[in-house]
Amino acid sequence: MAEISKKLKVVLIIDIIVALYYGILYLLIPEVYYRMNDAPAFDLHMWRLFGGTIFILGICGILALKRGEWEAVKPIMELVILWLMMVAVLDIIWVFSVTSSPTYVRSISTTIVILIILITANIILFWQEMKE
Repeated sequence: MAEISKKLKVVLIIDIIVALYYGILYLLIPEVYYRMNDAPAFDLHMWRLFGGTIFILGICGILALKRGEWEAVKPIMELVILWLMMVAVLDIIWVFSVTSSPTYVRSISTTIVILIILITANIILFWQEMKE
């Protein structure tokens, strides 16, 4: 079994930090986050479900990092990449289809940029690991 590269470990750590940050915002303090970004809709249950999903992805990242072997990390990376792509597409659709405040547009635009950076880094390193 091949150990994952240091670059992939760094990207996994960044993924974990971002996932835990957003997971905590949506799961533990959704009302505060809702007011901060002036979102056009709020359903406490759905926000917490989303936060729980993100938080669990962060935990999966920690488990992958601890395992350190490519064969154990690969399915988690595939899940993370697909999840990030889905959320980015849904966020982009949301920006163009829902009337929102300037505060929310800035907030979701920042999130989209973060998602695109994470998607790019994860895909590049995924393919590098596949080649090795």
